[in-house]
Amino acid sequence: MRLKLKKIFFPQEESLELNDIGLVSICRSPKAQRLSIAIKARDSIKATVPRHMPLKEAKKWISLKAAWIRKQIIKLENTERIEGFFTQTEKKEAKRILVSRLGELAAQHDFSYNKIFIRNQKTRWGSCSRRNNINLNLKLIRIEPFLRDYVILHELVHTRIKNHSIIFWEELARHIKNPKNVDKQLKKYRLALS
Repeated sequence: MRLKLKKIFFPQEESLELNDIGLVSICRSPKAQRLSIAIKARDSIKATVPRHMPLKEAKKWISLKAAWIRKQIIKLENTERIEGFFTQTEKKEAKRILVSRLGELAAQHDFSYNKIFIRNQKTRWGSCSRRNNINLNLKLIRIEPFLRDYVILHELVHTRIKNHSIIFWEELARHIKNPKNVDKQLKKYRLALS
């Protein structure tokens, strides 16, 4: 005997009003395996719900997550946006400082690298390629020097260890005190996408 599952649909876009938060848009997705919430700003909260979940059940789950949503909004609003606009003079000076500091830290900690590129990136503070080319974000010039040094040392350690394994963090800890704590402080800053 074959049982036929009853499909339960609700409109493609629904919303739920939460106290002290505002509207949460609810979007049904045929690909979603589970409920999830994405928060871009206080006025941009989206819950993605599996296709066959009843709307009542989805709203109940979102309501239960209200405290977590509030916490994430506060965290997001407390991050400082690092804007991307630089004059030509600022770019030139920032590049000079970053190239110089990379050279100093590499010599001080006995690292070597191939080439350096300074770019005004939208999503990363820095990266290290397989060929040990180091990319640094121009916006590093706008954060505290100890955080800037952390990013540079992080990428220099990647010239030896190409992942974020325990070994990587142990190696980084040889060059900077409490690197995971410093990494958390770096997360106070959010790269502006503009």
